[in-house]
Amino acid sequence: MTRILHFADLHLDASFASSSMTSRISNLRRQQLRDALKRILGLAVQRNVDAVTIAGDLYEQDRVTLDTGNFIRRELERIAPKPVLIAPGNHDPWVPHSLYHQLEWPANVFIFTEEQLHPYELGDVTIWGAGHNSPALRDNLVSSARLPPEGVHLLLLHASDTTRVPPGKTTHCPLTPADIRRAGFAAGLLGHYHRATSPFEGQILYYPGSPEPLGFDEEGAHHVLLLEVEGDRLAPELIEINSMRYVTLELDVSGADTSETIRDEILRQRGGRGLGNAFVRIRFVGTLHPDVELDTELVLSQLSEHFAFLDLRDETRPSYDISSIQEEATAKGLFVRKMLKRLKQADDDERELLESALVLGLQAFEGRELRPR
Repeated sequence: MTRILHFADLHLDASFASSSMTSRISNLRRQQLRDALKRILGLAVQRNVDAVTIAGDLYEQDRVTLDTGNFIRRELERIAPKPVLIAPGNHDPWVPHSLYHQLEWPANVFIFTEEQLHPYELGDVTIWGAGHNSPALRDNLVSSARLPPEGVHLLLLHASDTTRVPPGKTTHCPLTPADIRRAGFAAGLLGHYHRATSPFEGQILYYPGSPEPLGFDEEGAHHVLLLEVEGDRLAPELIEINSMRYVTLELDVSGADTSETIRDEILRQRGGRGLGNAFVRIRFVGTLHPDVELDTELVLSQLSEHFAFLDLRDETRPSYDISSIQEEATAKGLFVRKMLKRLKQADDDERELLESALVLGLQAFEGRELRPR
């Protein structure tokens, strides 16, 4: 039996740039990515695998430091003589100024440096890999491949399955399951998509997803892939590996009578869901009573210490009776009538701004402190 531990898309030295994220928290997240690599390689030792495969985007070329490079080298050497096979991706391409060129890698590390498939013999299994030589590789490297009929052949590549491209995801090294089968591969060990293939039954392209989530668009569990090959039988298994999680909560504040009620509910959600060590985004929704002062900056300053990271989004609707106010023979009524007229004529891009202006105007008539959203 041949046992392979496969992962991709760790993105060491990712920026985690955000207007609401401090440099301390960004540094914490980058350290958590390093810790993930340690856990992955520790798992490789624990499961006594025959090789570790990495399908690209191990690090971020535009931001990576030599300190991180030396860290990677040391960690990969730790599992020697077990081989580590790397197929560079679009974020860590094999280019002259990359870490792959700058460092002297230990003997157990093998990097696929060309944009054409090359074999690596691993017992009864042959792993065919290729690497990105630039941040953009648009060629299908598999469609013309024809492998020997003997033995088990696996593909290692940072590539896009064009039959399941996630929304907004750029296509690199495109291929299809049909390409893989036609070439003679038993399976593809891939990277680029940050969501894992699941379930594996009936699948031939295996994406482990990113080992750690990189943002609120990557909520849920994250994994590495353990693949056991025995004869022509393949047994893939996803193993949850992430230590950090991102969680988005929708909090309806329609029934809240004070801002204190809202803060209490946030803390209740934290305790009930075990969110103390999570990156949490709370979307306030519903109809907010005009008497309730929802100051997101104040709430954030009061509660941020209870979470690893807290982000608040005010998406509420104030409970003004617009129909009644527009009938008033007052300056406020005149203001509402003019704003409603403009809203009827507005396009989608302008509508949200005008709706916000309407609310702020009504708050101004009440003499309230204005907090544009």
